[in-house]
Amino acid sequence: MLSDRPYPVPENEAQRLEELLRYAVLDTAPEPVFNDVVRLAQSVFRVPSSAVSFVDDDRQWFKARRGIGFPETRREDAFCAHTILSDAPMVVPDALDDPRFSANALVVRAPHIRFYAGAPLTTPRGFNIGTVCLIDSTPRDDLRPHERQQLEALANLAMSELERRAESRDQRRARRYDFELRGTVGGYGVPSTPVEIANISTRGAMIRGALPPLQRDNAVILTIRNMVVVATVAWCRDDTAGLAFDAPIDSLLLARMNDRIRQGARPSIAAPPLAF
Repeated sequence: MLSDRPYPVPENEAQRLEELLRYAVLDTAPEPVFNDVVRLAQSVFRVPSSAVSFVDDDRQWFKARRGIGFPETRREDAFCAHTILSDAPMVVPDALDDPRFSANALVVRAPHIRFYAGAPLTTPRGFNIGTVCLIDSTPRDDLRPHERQQLEALANLAMSELERRAESRDQRRARRYDFELRGTVGGYGVPSTPVEIANISTRGAMIRGALPPLQRDNAVILTIRNMVVVATVAWCRDDTAGLAFDAPIDSLLLARMNDRIRQGARPSIAAPPLAF
């Protein structure tokens, strides 16, 4: 149970972890833009250590780090696990004076953290998935208001890059499957009806249109140009149905057909192929 864990857990933890996974950043290689963020943080705040960290299910993982000799920590040792509980920066002037951290493994042993400041990486949907943080082995004063704003600006910079990467990845995925494809469904007592094939894979398709009465497990014939495919209705809802092909379509044939469609038609549908 989440309540049994030796660290604080946000109320939206399940959704927060899903959001973190959407960015596909965990365990990826170093990248210049995130390295620049920590280098800038180190320079602006004159601290020996800084990092861009992500709080995973049971660990804290560093996408970029300077002055930190390990790539991840246990979540129960992570100061950042506390930072993600709020949308505002968290500052710990002296960890030995803070009951939350005075017995922390990273405080009583190397790297002997005394000062910590972190600003959450907040996604556009409002989930805190990580931080930009500052660390020193010497106590410091609390950050002044303009310094908190600077730290938040660095976190916003890192989050903007994450969002740009995610949007680019989503667009590439959409382009991979964007095509305009039409055909007919009929046979086995089902009247021939024009349909739009919203997406298609070698094993199935999703069709849309003014469908004839269909029920789960109905056999139908899907005709796409000169290709005829026998299929079973896997599900049907209003004007949309999912079909499972009795025999897989040759993947090379499908790829060539889709390529011809993309060259000759303006993309209008963005959906990944069904998996049956």
